[in-house]
Amino acid sequence: MSHQGPLEFLAERFAEFLETACHTILYSRTLYPPRTFERIWRFGLRVWWCRARSVHEYIRETCHMLKDLLHKRLLREFALLVLDGDAEVVERFAFRATDCWGLSEIVRRDGGGRADL
Repeated sequence: MSHQGPLEFLAERFAEFLETACHTILYSRTLYPPRTFERIWRFGLRVWWCRARSVHEYIRETCHMLKDLLHKRLLREFALLVLDGDAEVVERFAFRATDCWGLSEIVRRDGGGRADL
């Protein structure tokens, strides 16, 4: 069994958080039909998780890549964009890491406010 250092641990947890956040945003904004989601346990909470294979795999692979970038200290911000039918940004959810050792804030840039972590 290999030992996981603090940076690896934080990168893995942040990637899991981003994965959960992506599914939650997709559900809360009804970007996919509600029937494509199921409730699962993450971080001690029941959250919505998309069962559509292509969506689930895309989010999982993206967050795995982000984990590697965090571990290498190459990721400063991850943004999930919600687009309208004309590919115009309707909402932007930005997840910032001030450095790879900790998280600073989540910013919702549509006037929805800010939550400090």
